[in-house]
Amino acid sequence: MKKLILLVVIMISTITFGQVDKAAENVTNRMASAMDLTDEEKSEVLKLAAERNLQRKSLKEKFGDDDAGFKIAVKEIEVSFNKKLREFVGNKKMKLWAGFNSASKEKELQNYNQDDVLINLSNKMQEVMSLSNDEKEKAFELLSNRKQQKMALKKVYGEDENGLKEAIKNIEIKFNQDLTELVGKEKRKKWNYYNKDKS
Repeated sequence: MKKLILLVVIMISTITFGQVDKAAENVTNRMASAMDLTDEEKSEVLKLAAERNLQRKSLKEKFGDDDAGFKIAVKEIEVSFNKKLREFVGNKKMKLWAGFNSASKEKELQNYNQDDVLINLSNKMQEVMSLSNDEKEKAFELLSNRKQQKMALKKVYGEDENGLKEAIKNIEIKFNQDLTELVGKEKRKKWNYYNKDKS
């Protein structure tokens, strides 16, 4: 009986480690690129990132709508994560990661021409849907891509307003699908309710 219980525990642990969230994978891939991590280092960093995200999720459930309390509590998780990461990869690689983040933010601002409308909209999305910073960044990318696609369509269709409207519908459908996939149905409902109340 004890052996059976032990086997079940091992299986659950294996499944848990196998179901690493996409956010952890994405940040690990960026870290691997910036810090030139080996496969072994990348695997360990992925575990740290996944552990951090689980802790953040647990805190979010604990604090609910108490955003102020969550922000204070989550700082401890971030400090702990960065400490473990620094101990594992070393100061030199952490400096590479800091430089990569700084350059990425600068490039992002250049690429999106400091579009205040999109920035404000993504900030509002984060506020209404309680998005993580990673989710907010991805929502911003979706908004920017949608804008660029619409601009490109206007050039293609010219004065054909009916054709343009039809093509834009497809873009909106794809945007809404991608946004729902990113944040989940529950958070997406909050955004729908917010927009409905606004109108």
